[in-house]
Amino acid sequence: MFEPVTPTHAITTMSASDRLHGLVDRVAAGDRVAFRRLYTLLALRVWRDAVRALPRPLDARAVTRSTFVEVWHMARHHVGAASIDNRAWIAAITARRADDRLRVTGITSSLRDDHDSHTLRELSALLGRRPRNDPDRSGIPYQRRRP
Repeated sequence: MFEPVTPTHAITTMSASDRLHGLVDRVAAGDRVAFRRLYTLLALRVWRDAVRALPRPLDARAVTRSTFVEVWHMARHHVGAASIDNRAWIAAITARRADDRLRVTGITSSLRDDHDSHTLRELSALLGRRPRNDPDRSGIPYQRRRP
């Protein structure tokens, strides 16, 4: 006679939005590993959204960085709010940052460059990486290159 096999552990499937929500909750608690995972998961998508809104890929790169720095600082305000769509929240930050970038095109480039340098240093620290000088200027978000 056939006897059903019971699993030794429960198999659970999390939706992408549940995983994202879990990452944002962990980021809110100050978890830098979760922040790195969130960055890895969404950086390219955020950069693509910024590229569509901005005339120069270099500006999109700056917007991507500032978006993730803001996510780090604002995540704690979203803890426990299961109804929040975190992708939409991050997309809204990206759109606002892109609009801000378009507005400041008349501001002296040295002031904007100082802000961008500060954002790069802060994001690098959050990701646990040494800042680099952006020699390639390709517009691709700052990510660790794998050999």
